Amino acid sequence: MYIVKLGDVAIAHTELEFSDPPMGVVFGDMKLMISGSFFLYLSGYVEQNGIQMNLHDVDGMSISTRSISELRIYSREGVLIEGAGAYIEGADSDGYQVSIFGVPYPFYEEQFPHHVKKYKSNHESRDA
Repeated sequence: MYIVKLGDVAIAHTELEFSDPPMGVVFGDMKLMISGSFFLYLSGYVEQNGIQMNLHDVDGMSISTRSISELRIYSREGVLIEGAGAYIEGADSDGYQVSIFGVPYPFYEEQFPHHVKKYKSNHESRDA
């Protein structure tokens, strides 16, 4: 389990259960720690901080941000999962995901050996 922070505020937990190892990407569903509408919370944050969005649908209460420099994901041990950037997308009705891209090797393999193993296993079976 990883903790997701936006600035100094812990906003969610995630398992970072999805991945694309060759691209240095990990992402996962967010288990929110913010009460009320997360769409309104995140919309206010990105507007206050001048963060660009790919999608901001007020009627559908859905949002997709571009990279947020103050978005941080920490492992259970307190290790910051560093990459080229991180963003959030989703909707109040469907839930939200957090993504980190550009996580460098060998750090990626050290932090996410299960994702690398699964990827290698899937590709070795295709090549056989």
